[in-house]
Amino acid sequence: MHAIEFEADIENNLLRIPSGYKIPDKAHARVIILTQEPYYRTTIFNSRSFFGIGKQSKQACDVYISSVREEWN
Repeated sequence: MHAIEFEADIENNLLRIPSGYKIPDKAHARVIILTQEPYYRTTIFNSRSFFGIGKQSKQACDVYISSVREEWN
């Protein structure tokens, strides 16, 4: 993995990569955004979606998360 750093304005939730970077038309990237303005989450955290277990019940997800949390302690 290679890292590049630049500053850019975000407009309408779009971030434009400066033309000086040679990035393929199709590329996967990990993006970290640092802003001076506060960030407001507009959706509620969905653990089923986050953990990729959409077919599992919420109770099963909660049990899994609790067991993992106990391992951390």
